Parts: sequence; structure tokens; C-alpha cells
Amino acid sequence: MKIRITVESEVQGTSWDEDYDKPGIGDNGNILQAEDWAHGLIERFNATCRPGESHRKLLKVELQGESTEHVWFKRTGGMSIHFRGHTVDIHECRLCGITAKSFGLGPVTRDSKYRAKKYATCGKTRVSP
Repeated sequence: MKIRITVESEVQGTSWDEDYDKPGIGDNGNILQAEDWAHGLIERFNATCRPGESHRKLLKVELQGESTEHVWFKRTGGMSIHFRGHTVDIHECRLCGITAKSFGLGPVTRDSKYRAKKYATCGKTRVSP
């Protein structure tokens, strides 16, 4: 899977993107696996800095793949909950972190705060809550 990380120099404050092709890391849209790998990469770099090199800080991790579909999983541990008189399942996208609900056996519908057009496809970047 192709991974793009955004890093920042802690001394200069400048940021840049770095692209990596890591087979097996981030496959099936597993952003958490890619984030763990990127954190380890930056930690190893910071631990082996030479004199004059500045430490780096990881800002963002993105998966660069073909799929733009959300990968939903149930956040309620397999249990449905009651919401405004209906039985619903709460879902979250594994890749970008947006939330959604499904009513009964109906389709997954994004929550109202994610109804904007830009959330219709998965950006593979974690959304801040």
C-alpha cells in the first residue's frame, strides 16, 4: 500500500510530505496499522539524529489507494441501541473516522455533521472529532 506522511521539523517549523510504498502495511484500508508504522519510523529517526539534525514530528498519515469507499464497522460491540425511538447501530469508518447510523436493516447513513459532499467518499485521512 502506498502511504503518504506529513512531517514537520521541530526546530524550523516547516512541514513536507513523504511517500512510501510498503506492501502489507495499510492493506484493506487499515489506517491504524499505517499510523503505527509511521510513528515507529519517526521515533527511529529521532532516536538516531546526528548533531545538527532536528527532530521530526508526525502530523498526518494518508493511505494512497484506489478505493474511495468508507469501510464501516459497528462501534457498539454488536449491540443495537435506542436513539429517538428507533433501534440503530452506530458505525465508524476505519479509514477516516467519520460516524454514521443504520436503522434496522437499512443502509448506513452518515451523521448530520458529516452530510457535506466532501464526506461522501473516504478521504483516508482521520477526521478530527
